[in-house]
Amino acid sequence: KTLVSVAAALIPFLENDDANRALMGSNMQRQA
Repeated sequence: KTLVSVAAALIPFLENDDANRALMGSNMQRQA
């Protein structure tokens, strides 16, 4: 469930600015 949630959460951010994607990436790494 966790991997699916992460993937689903990344989908909309991939369409946003690179800055938002970078912020999400750092947040995901902190949680992992």
